Amino acid sequence: ASSCFLLLPPASSCFLLTCGVVWWCGVVAISPRNPSTSGRLSFFAGSSMSVSDPTPDSGEDGEDAPFCLVELINRFERVSAPLRDVKGQGGEGGEVEIDAARFLDAYREVARIFDLLGPGFGFVKADVVNKVGILENILSEGRVGGVPLIPATLESLVRTELAHGERRGSRTLLRLRWALEFLSRFLHTMQDTSVSMRCGATSAYKDTLAHHHPWAIRQLVKVAFLGLTSREKFARSLCVCRFKHPEPLCACTSGHHEPGTCALHITRLLHSMDPVLQQLL
Repeated sequence: ASSCFLLLPPASSCFLLTCGVVWWCGVVAISPRNPSTSGRLSFFAGSSMSVSDPTPDSGEDGEDAPFCLVELINRFERVSAPLRDVKGQGGEGGEVEIDAARFLDAYREVARIFDLLGPGFGFVKADVVNKVGILENILSEGRVGGVPLIPATLESLVRTELAHGERRGSRTLLRLRWALEFLSRFLHTMQDTSVSMRCGATSAYKDTLAHHHPWAIRQLVKVAFLGLTSREKFARSLCVCRFKHPEPLCACTSGHHEPGTCALHITRLLHSMDPVLQQLL
């Protein structure tokens, strides 16, 4: 089966689990180890920096481009801003739907955050990228069941598929929503500095994706959680951006290992993601 994390086949689950464990152990064995860094970094303990719009550095924005927290915030702001505007007007502006192209643009950056969690999450990123590609292909065709997809929104996609007995796009979108819900819950949990990465990920997983996974996949995910990166390394990775900023995102990127790095940025990210999750209920 091509999908291991979000769209899961019911058959051959034991074989999948065995292969997944062997694969993960191999990835860990061959993955380079970064040297330990000096100083301690408190994850999500606070931030004194404001978010500025990034300026492209090398122009790299392909699938293998490194993650950028500010870019993810900005992309989700573009998706959620119209939703918040209508809600703030008491719904007087009419029903607003989620622009599909903007959503997928934001989700391409979401996929990159799984690179930061550790080598065991490569299969997760690959599955997310695959599902984003499925929706992009549907949008590029511009038609569902021979009917033009107008307007090009997520809600229009679901309505059109339901009306014509299709479900490929709707099913894929549902899986992407599950993954986004997991990420949101994980980041919310990790704002508590007393929670470890493994405990935070396990708690978020049990509250979200675990409800949709068979036993074998749940065991595979447990194995992946054993290889989660440290809070310090995750925090540093969050604060390194592939774009140039007027000021560094946090002290750790400029060589000063002060407590706290990205709390305000994560808060803003969650604020921009929540309206999207609510709309997709």
